[in-house]
Amino acid sequence: MPSQALAQGDAPAAQAGLASPQPLPALGAAPTIDPPDDASARSAFAYARAAIVHSARALRSGDDPSPQAADIAPPEGLYPGACVTIREAGGRLLGRGVFVGGVRSVEFATQRALEQALQALPQARDMLQRAVAADTLASALLTVELSGQPTPLRPERFAELDHELDMGIDGVLAIAPTRDGDQMHAVFPLGMLVQGSPPSRAMVSAVSVASGDPSMAIAGVRPHEAAAVREKGVQLFRLRARQLAQLSSQPDLDRAPEPMMLTRGSRLARVSELSTPALRDLLARTTDHVVRRATTGASLGQDVALWDDLRPLEGVQQGFADGGSKAVASLALLHASSTLVEGNHRELALRAARLSERLLVQQLAGDGLFGDGLSGEAGPGVLADDSTQSAAWLAALLVGAEHEEVGPSLRSQPWFTERVAELGASVQRGLRRDERGAVVGFADGVPEGGRGVIAYALAKLSVQPGADASLVQLRRDALAQTYLGAGPGELAGQLPWLWWAESAASAGEAGLPPALLELREHIWQNQVREGDQPDVLGGIILREQLSPTGKALPTWQGLRPVAFVAASLRDPRLTPDGERMAELSKLLGSLRFARQLVVDESAAWAGGLERPGNAQDIAAGGAAGATAEAALGPTMLWGVRAAPWDYRMPLDACVAGVLALSEAVRSLEVLAGQPQSQPQSQPQSQPAGSPGEPGGPR
Repeated sequence: MPSQALAQGDAPAAQAGLASPQPLPALGAAPTIDPPDDASARSAFAYARAAIVHSARALRSGDDPSPQAADIAPPEGLYPGACVTIREAGGRLLGRGVFVGGVRSVEFATQRALEQALQALPQARDMLQRAVAADTLASALLTVELSGQPTPLRPERFAELDHELDMGIDGVLAIAPTRDGDQMHAVFPLGMLVQGSPPSRAMVSAVSVASGDPSMAIAGVRPHEAAAVREKGVQLFRLRARQLAQLSSQPDLDRAPEPMMLTRGSRLARVSELSTPALRDLLARTTDHVVRRATTGASLGQDVALWDDLRPLEGVQQGFADGGSKAVASLALLHASSTLVEGNHRELALRAARLSERLLVQQLAGDGLFGDGLSGEAGPGVLADDSTQSAAWLAALLVGAEHEEVGPSLRSQPWFTERVAELGASVQRGLRRDERGAVVGFADGVPEGGRGVIAYALAKLSVQPGADASLVQLRRDALAQTYLGAGPGELAGQLPWLWWAESAASAGEAGLPPALLELREHIWQNQVREGDQPDVLGGIILREQLSPTGKALPTWQGLRPVAFVAASLRDPRLTPDGERMAELSKLLGSLRFARQLVVDESAAWAGGLERPGNAQDIAAGGAAGATAEAALGPTMLWGVRAAPWDYRMPLDACVAGVLALSEAVRSLEVLAGQPQSQPQSQPQSQPAGSPGEPGGPR
């Protein structure tokens, strides 16, 4: 670190996040940018916990609770930077201390966090009040972040930091010259995750606080861009950090809680934990999460809506899913229900199927609901003009009609036959024809990702009893146009719909297009199999997919092709016996990434994330632990994050997770020879027959 930033005193500055640096000791080797190792990190955590215990005992006995009064051996290690956060068991932030640049970073950060926590507690005026304050502090949750040596950054623009730094792993530090000397402000990774702040925005904030000038740094405005800020003497740094968190309250002062090592605020999932029963249980939990996103309320009348965006670290759920997302969610619930109906999750399977039925009836029962007002669409008939959305609802309706539990109810609806015909007509309008009536492509309004959806709906429609023979040709045309001119990258965006369409269309036949084998190979070529970020291993990077940080890293979008490769494992046309173990090994890697994206109890470090008061769950139950439910709220648990660095949980991401897990569980149980239901909502393996046309659909 530059010498002018190292000449100041020992005491931490007066506000959280601001600290005065100290020179690091002269050791044989310079400190690295890597954070302290596990042993040093645990020593630092133990020190911070011991300081909390001292203050809690002092409060209880009426002694001086200040951290300066504690006689605690310093942690064993070299800690260039530290951030210590203390939260009340209910989630309220009690104190946070940050210190970067000195040999006693952990001690100073702990001291500042405890000072804030003691000020935040109710002032104790008698023995009873002291006991309450002591219990509150003793049961607090502790999070410790430890950084390696700050490394200089020299961006021309702040936006460059989003490419250079890793969200959730790297923190940022700014040192600015002021009238009172150099001042610094650091933002550690977990704080950035909670705020949803990418590195560029966090650095702008750090510069503003350190300089005391809110207008000094403004991204995108040249006089206030990073280069101009550096010309004014401001220094910018990266902080690569290690994270430890206490996930459950431990009011017993004689028992030290065992911290969990986190990566981007989550525990690191491992392939070794992915047994078939564990995956079935995970499917149940993620399905239950989608069911719990259903809500009613005074503003909705008798309707049911699905929360579109959940943000567990902020305790926010907002916006209702549009019609297309609800259609795919309805289909996913039916898939999961059929997979879970046998075994210990039958009750959940029935709840999932009934919620799907309720969504279908609500959407399709009458002309007034055919254009869905909940999603902002206006008036009847709107859905009929959206071929892709019509296809999704038609597929869900036909799959629901085949479901053992809700099928009879759906088929008995007086509008069922009429709706199938109306939706089928809308889907067909998504195909473009020439003057002779031949299909030559998709209509202009059909998005590229909607082609597989239309092909699947037509495939399902063409195999219904009494279906018009012309539908068989239409499904062939739709599949042919989906493949036409599309490479594996483009076809990956059509999954899993394209595979379902092929499977439904090839009943009783043997061959599948060679393009599907090429597509699967393309998927595996884009699987992350090595690197220094273990939490992204196994993820699939789609052709057009870049992370919000500008790096090619996997997100929830990669779960859609996982549903295809999982299903292909049980189809001998794609996976002969001799290839199954190799395919299973690659699939398990992607399932590990899927597990990494699921928000579980390890996110309880953020604390106190209650659901908004207007949320009313459709279904009760759930399997989350009491501590995590109290911290996160039951609606927030077991959803799928948008990415390892992005804790938002879009409904589409959760639905993709349910579909991938459902296909995986089904394949693993089929291959293991375990008895299970064979729902018609799921493409099934077919016996051998004649091959189809090379490179294209039948």
